[in-house]
Amino acid sequence: VDRNDTRRAKHALRVCERRLAQRCRGQNRLVELPGCPPESVDFPPAAKSLFGGTEASELGCISRSTQLGRALWCLARHGGVRKALELFTGIGAGTTLLLGHALGRRQSPGTFFSVDR
Repeated sequence: VDRNDTRRAKHALRVCERRLAQRCRGQNRLVELPGCPPESVDFPPAAKSLFGGTEASELGCISRSTQLGRALWCLARHGGVRKALELFTGIGAGTTLLLGHALGRRQSPGTFFSVDR
């Protein structure tokens, strides 16, 4: 791997994460406050709870309102990433949702493997 390629990828990741953070009013918290735009091809979905009366943040779901969630989404959107493996998927409503969204909406979709017991 060329060091310049690594630097370019790191820079692109930072730019992408900061752009998303600005669109989401700079949030870095599990509980998403109002202000993030709706999901689109160029913007990740909010974490979701699959259980009635429960918020995704109560289940510890990483979402677009966290720096980690935005970084994962941006990394999966990067053209150099073709496959992702997620272990300990849980309910599949946080990082699973972010990775699947990012890999599935690229010009050349990637492959996503998700594992839990």
